[in-house]
Parts: sequence; C-alpha cells; structure tokens
Amino acid sequence: MTPSLHRRDVLRLSASAVAAPLFGSTLGAFEPQNRKADVVVIGAGVSGLAAARELTAKKLDCIVLEARNRIGGRVWSDRAWGATLDLGASWIHGIRGNPIYELAQQYSIQTFPTRSDAHWLYREGAHEYEDDEQEVTESRVKKLLADARAGRKNAIADGRPDVSLQEAIERVMGDRRYTPLQRQEIDFQISSLIEQEYAADSEELSNNYYDHGEDFPGSDVLFPQGYIQIVRRLAEGLTIKL
Repeated sequence: MTPSLHRRDVLRLSASAVAAPLFGSTLGAFEPQNRKADVVVIGAGVSGLAAARELTAKKLDCIVLEARNRIGGRVWSDRAWGATLDLGASWIHGIRGNPIYELAQQYSIQTFPTRSDAHWLYREGAHEYEDDEQEVTESRVKKLLADARAGRKNAIADGRPDVSLQEAIERVMGDRRYTPLQRQEIDFQISSLIEQEYAADSEELSNNYYDHGEDFPGSDVLFPQGYIQIVRRLAEGLTIKL
C-alpha cells in the first residue's frame, strides 16, 4: 500500500529542502539544447522547487522546466495596481509548527495576522449585521453541517455512495422552510466557512472527506508584500527554464 501524502508532509519537504545553500537562481527562457542533467523537474510551483532544492542538496544536477512565464504555480503575487495582491495562495493557515511560517521567520519576511471574526457583514439595503445576527446565521449553517456529518456516518456504515457536501446539506435541509434572505445567508456562510477554506465549491467537495485534512494550530497570517517572497527564496540557486 502506498502511504498517503498529506499537506503537512509537502510543507515539511519544502522546509527541509531549503537547507541547501542559497545562491542566485538561473532563470531563463527554455531553448532546446543537448544539455544533460541528472534530473528534470517539471513545474516551478512550490512542490517542484522544493523537490529541486532537495535534489540539488544531494549534489544532483537538476533543471526545472516551467510552462508559464513565471515561477510559483498557484502562488501569484501581482503588483499591477501598485500594491501587492495575492491572486493565488494568500495565507499561512496556522503558524504553530508550520514550516512555511518557519521559513518566513528565517528569511525575515513580514507577515500580518488576520482575524476571521474581525469583519462586517451587510445585506441588501446597506443593513449592517449586529454580532448576534451574525451568530444566528453561523449557527444555522453549523447545525446543517453537523447534521450532514451525522448522516454520513450512517451512509458509510451502510455502504452508500458518497455525495457532494452541497447535496448532503440540501438533504438535511429537507422540507424546512427558509425565507429568501435566510437562504442567502446560508449560501454566504457556506462560502465563508467552507468554500474559502477548501478552495472549491461545495458541489465539488466530498461530504465524506472534505474535512479530513489536518490543520496547524495558531493564527492565520498574510504576507503584506506577497506570498511570492517564499517562492523566490525557494528558487534561489536553482536552474529554472521558463
């Protein structure tokens, strides 16, 4: 049986890979040539760069080939508007024991903590929700999610096929009557609590397994100057062809 690879494992590989010495990377457009290398890594995202650093640290001649005209994969920091905007990966989720946060500290990269409860929610007509109103909308969705989790235990035990998280929620909603506003609030909270966390629509998430990942404890932080800073440091010393 092949052991499963979790996000934690990938992050730890990234952290161990940067043990290699840091030098200026060789970036350039790809040109067909008779260049020989021990290993060719396809893709200059975080995983590809981490793999290349690990191989380079083991004294192997390594070339990274990237089909895009930039490195980073889903890490994409844009400065077209004069300020840095992360269009892909944005947060370090949980800083305690998280290798990415350790890299940020090692490289003296500035981070900024975020609080999920420090936001204002409005509905049509510019009505600002009071704290107790927000708690009602969150509690309603959390109850639906709890009911969906309870139902999946029976489904797994009975051998019934998996369904999407959205379908499971619709099933537990059943014939309950919700006002159009309440339904809007449910959709918003599903987006806020689930879809933003897992980077996928609830129709695309498995009800049985969407929440089986492990998280690092601690607060979430952003990079004011962009997540790309981590990628650039990982790329240092590597031969990368765009």
